[in-house]
Amino acid sequence: MSSSPTPVVGQDLLLLSLPQELLLKICTLACKHSSAIHPELWLPDSSKFAHLAPMTTMRTGFQLRGTARIEGYLDEALTVVDFGSSCKAIHNIIDGNNLFYKVNIFEFTSFETMLHYLKALLPRRRHAIRNVNILYDALQGPEPALTVLSSLESLKYLTLDITMLAKYLIGGVTHFSRCPGFRKLTELRGLKTLTLTYGEDEDWNLLHTVLFHRRVLLTDANEDAVRFEIAGLEASLNAMVKLPRTLASNPTPGDLALAMSHSHVTERGTAKTAIISRSTSAPVISNTSSTWNKFITWELSSSDDWSSFHEPSPWDAGGEWAADYTPRGWFQQRTPARRHSI
Repeated sequence: MSSSPTPVVGQDLLLLSLPQELLLKICTLACKHSSAIHPELWLPDSSKFAHLAPMTTMRTGFQLRGTARIEGYLDEALTVVDFGSSCKAIHNIIDGNNLFYKVNIFEFTSFETMLHYLKALLPRRRHAIRNVNILYDALQGPEPALTVLSSLESLKYLTLDITMLAKYLIGGVTHFSRCPGFRKLTELRGLKTLTLTYGEDEDWNLLHTVLFHRRVLLTDANEDAVRFEIAGLEASLNAMVKLPRTLASNPTPGDLALAMSHSHVTERGTAKTAIISRSTSAPVISNTSSTWNKFITWELSSSDDWSSFHEPSPWDAGGEWAADYTPRGWFQQRTPARRHSI
C-alpha cells in the first residue's frame, strides 16, 4: 500500500501554481451556480439577504428567520463563500473580478426585492451583473426598480415573466403600452436579449386568461394566435433595448438617487458582514469581521441595531412582519463552520 506523500515545507500549492488565466477559469466555474440565485430580504431595514426562503412559517402561524448554515454548511448556491475564504489569493481573484455577480443569473419574485438587492450591493458588484430574471407585477410600481436596472453597465440578458399581465393583453398587444413601467422598460439600452416568458400550466395559464376575457374559445388556434402576438411584442421590445447604450440613456444621478430612496435597505455598508442562506433548522447566523467574505455578503449598518428601526416598525400590529416571532437578537450569534477531515 502506498503511503501519503510527505508535504514539503514552503511548497507552492498546486492550484495557485497554475497560470493566472487557467486559475481565473477555475474560479469562474466554481462561482457559477447551476440555477438562478434568488436573493430575498432577510430582515427589514437592513442589508441582509437570504437565498430563497428567508423564513419558515410554523403551523401556528409563527415565522422564524432561516439560518446561515446547516450543520456547518452554507446553502449550495453560496458555497463559493467558503471557497473564497480558503486563502487571500483566491479571494482576490474572486472579489477583484466580481465573479459571483458576473457569471450567475439573479432571479427576483418582485420589483421591490430587486430594488432592495441592487441598492444593498456595492456599485462595482451591482455593475458586474449581466443576467436578471424578474416576475413582472404591474401593481408593485416597477419604475424605481427599472430605473436602477437601467443603470447596470454590464446588463446583457433580461427575462420578464409576464404571467400576471394578462389584463394588458386582452385588448391586443397594443394595449401593453399602458402597463406601468412600460416606458421605462423601453428606455433600457445595451442588452443582447430580452425574453418574455409566461405560465401555461393548470394553476396559472396566461393564454387561457387572455382568451377567457376576450370571450373566445380555448382552441389551439386561438392559443397560437396569442403566442404570436407575444412574440411580436418581444421582437419590438428587443429592437429598442438592443440599441447601443449612451450617456443620455443612463439615468441621471438625481433620478437614480430618487429611485434608490424607494428602498429602505442600507446602501453600501460598514465594517461587519453577515452571510444568510436558506435553512429550516435552529436559528444561527455566521457573523464575522473578516474582510475575506465580503465578496458575497451584504454589509451591515447602524440600521441593523434593534433600537434604531424607523417608526412605524414592521413588527407593529398590522405591519408586514407582525407575524414574525423570531427572538430578537438571535441573529447576532455566531456558529463557526464545521471542519471535516478527509
